[in-house]
Amino acid sequence: LADRHADAGPAAPPAPTAHPAYVAAINNLRQARALLERPAGAADVKWDEKTAIRDIDDALGEIRKARVDDGKPNTEHAPIESAMVYRDRIKEAQKQLGEALKDLDEKEDNTWAKKDRRKAIDDVRRAEKATREAMADRKDDKAEKKDEKREEKAEKKAAKGH
Repeated sequence: LADRHADAGPAAPPAPTAHPAYVAAINNLRQARALLERPAGAADVKWDEKTAIRDIDDALGEIRKARVDDGKPNTEHAPIESAMVYRDRIKEAQKQLGEALKDLDEKEDNTWAKKDRRKAIDDVRRAEKATREAMADRKDDKAEKKDEKREEKAEKKAAKGH
C-alpha cells in the first residue's frame, strides 16, 4: 500500500474557493488589464501599457499554474466607467495591481504553489512599473504639448510684430 501511495503523485490541488486571496487577485488583475486597454476608437496603446498588459497576462498564467483558476478569460472584468479619462484609468489600474499584490503576498502554505505565486508577484510588480512609466510618459507628453503651444504662440506674436 505504501508503494501505491508513493506512485500516486502529489495530492490534488485545492479548489479556487480554498484560495480566496488568489481569486481576489485574479479579479483585480483582470480589472487592471481592462483599464489599461484603450477604448475602441482611441489612440494606439503605448508600449508601457502593452508591457503592463503582457505582464498581467503572465501573472494570471502563473496563478493558473498554481492551480487556482476560476475558468474565466483574462478579458472578463467589471464594467468600466465610460467617461473615465485615460490618465485616471492608469491610476485605477495601479490601484488594482497594488490590491492584487496584497492578495498574492498572503502567506502560502501549499508548497506546490509557492514558485508560481512568486513568479506571479514578479509579473505584477513589472506591470506596476510599466504603469508608472506610462504615467510619466503621459506627463512628459502633456508638458511637451504645452511647450509646443507656447512656442507657437510666441512665433505668432513675433510674426505680428514684424
